[in-house]
Amino acid sequence: MKVLLTGATGFIGSHIGKQLALAGHQIIGLKRNSSSLINTSGFSAVTEWVNQDELDWVYKVNAHKPEVIIHSAWIGVESSFRDDLKNQVKNIDLLVDLLGIAKQCQVTKFIGFGSQAEFGNVEGVINEQTPCDPVSSYGAVKVASRDLAKAFCKQNEITFIWLQLFSFFGEGESSNWLIPSMIRKVQEQESIDLTLGEQVYSYLYIDDFARKINKIILSNIQSDSFVISSDLTISIRSLVESIRDRVNSNCKLNFGALDYRPNQSFMIKGDSTKFESVFGKLRVTDFNLALENTIQYYIK
Repeated sequence: MKVLLTGATGFIGSHIGKQLALAGHQIIGLKRNSSSLINTSGFSAVTEWVNQDELDWVYKVNAHKPEVIIHSAWIGVESSFRDDLKNQVKNIDLLVDLLGIAKQCQVTKFIGFGSQAEFGNVEGVINEQTPCDPVSSYGAVKVASRDLAKAFCKQNEITFIWLQLFSFFGEGESSNWLIPSMIRKVQEQESIDLTLGEQVYSYLYIDDFARKINKIILSNIQSDSFVISSDLTISIRSLVESIRDRVNSNCKLNFGALDYRPNQSFMIKGDSTKFESVFGKLRVTDFNLALENTIQYYIK
C-alpha cells in the first residue's frame, strides 16, 4: 500500500519505515529540511520524501495519494518539554493538516500514537479500560489529539487506530533516554550515583513494535484503540546492571545514592491482551539479544 509516514527520521518512525520497505509498501516520508537521515538507511532510497518546511507540502503529499497515514511525529517528547504547553499544542496543527490530507485522499486507515502519559501517575498493569487522567501537557494533548482524530475519522468514514505506547528501546533512540545514556555513562565513568532502581517497567524492542504496524495496515478491522507493551518486565536495577556487565564491568553502580523523584511509579506494565486477541501473538526478539544489539549499536 502507499503509506504516508510522519516522523520518519525519528526513533520510532525510522524503524517503522524499515519494516514498511521490507513488506513492499510504498513510503511517503514527511521530514524537515534540517532532519538527519542517519536512521533511514534501510528505506531512504525507496522513499518519496516531502519537506514539511515547504509551503506547498500538503499539496505535494496529496499528489502522492496515500492510502494509509501513520502519524508518529511529535514535538516535545523528552521529559524536559512535557509541560511546555505552548509547544505541545503545536502538535494539534500538524494533526489538523494530516486529517485534511486523509479526507482529500480518502485514506482507508489513520494510525495515531498515544502514550502511557495519557494515564497519568498510575501504578500496576494498564489496559484499554484504564481511565485516562493525564498530569502533563504532553499527556493532555495526546488525549485531545486522540479525541479530535477519532471524531474526524468517524465523520469521514476512515478507520482510526490509536495505539497507546509503553516503553521501547533499541537502535537509534535519543541519547537522553535511559538505555543509551547508561551505555555512555558506563563507558565514560568509574562510578555512577543512582536511585535504588526498584522501579519495574516493561520494555519492548522497537523492531518488534514496527512489525505490529504492518499487521495493522494489512488487517480489515474497525476503528479501535490498543495498548502496545512488552509482556516482559524488568527492574531498572537489573537493566542497569546488565548494561554495566556488558559494557564495563569495572564501573561501580552506587544504588541508593540518589532519591526518587516525586510521584515515582514503581510498577508500570501495559497489557497487550486485546491486541493479541485481534492480531494474534507475534514473535518477539529475545530480550538479551535485543539489548546486546542495542549496546553494540551505541558502542560503534
